[in-house]
Amino acid sequence: MLDVENSNEFKSKTLGENIKSIRKKAKYTQEDFSEKLGITPQFLSSVERGINGISLTTAIKIFQITHCSPMSLFKGIVEISSIEDKYELLADDDKQVVEKMINYLMERK
Repeated sequence: MLDVENSNEFKSKTLGENIKSIRKKAKYTQEDFSEKLGITPQFLSSVERGINGISLTTAIKIFQITHCSPMSLFKGIVEISSIEDKYELLADDDKQVVEKMINYLMERK
């Protein structure tokens, strides 16, 4: 079940931070990323600072360009209740640890 935070300012700031993190992880500059998204670098900058929000179309483009999960884009904005969504938010190193633990537990059966 999703529980959206109340504050629009909080959501905009968190979304902006998430987009910036996703962009940097994908190794894009603001200029390159904004070009791929079809927006200006100035607008992307204002989004990353939490001043402006994004459209659904832009969110979908972010998923397509970076191959990130929706949960990584909306981390901190929606409450994550499923174990699958929580797993998606883990760093790659942490995912490997979880996979090793699962394999170990499966072998014990």
